[in-house]
Amino acid sequence: MKNKPAAAQNVFLDSFNKNLQINAIHVNVGQEYIVITEDKTYRCLTEWQRNIRNRESWIAPVSLLGSLTLTFVTATFKDALGVPKASWEAVFILGIAGSALWTLRAVYALLKSRGTDDVEGLIVRLKKGAVIQRATVDAIRADAQVQVTTVEPQIENH
Repeated sequence: MKNKPAAAQNVFLDSFNKNLQINAIHVNVGQEYIVITEDKTYRCLTEWQRNIRNRESWIAPVSLLGSLTLTFVTATFKDALGVPKASWEAVFILGIAGSALWTLRAVYALLKSRGTDDVEGLIVRLKKGAVIQRATVDAIRADAQVQVTTVEPQIENH
């Protein structure tokens, strides 16, 4: 009973193999390993995260600058809530100046981090300063077998 599904599978594979013509096989299984310390990983990922944030950090200050500027240009200021019209104008001028500085800072950060927020850039930074070693899998396995040592954990009694 258990042989029946295996026999059916073999019949299927045999008929499939007879009708299948293989013109070419492309094998691309080469791998590169990046071995780095935790602190370098943390620094690279933190910088990458900051660059990702800089990509969209200009939207809020530009929007605020535009709305404050349009309001200032089109508004007719009046005394309201016990505040004279000159004070309202001063508040908007200070808001425009502050949002302009914020916009300049955000655009500078965007331009500074331009092109470094993609995955390829992150991988390049992770590899930076690395010593490149080329080896076959068999050589790595042989080397690993030689260098593997077992370290027993030290338990301290306090």
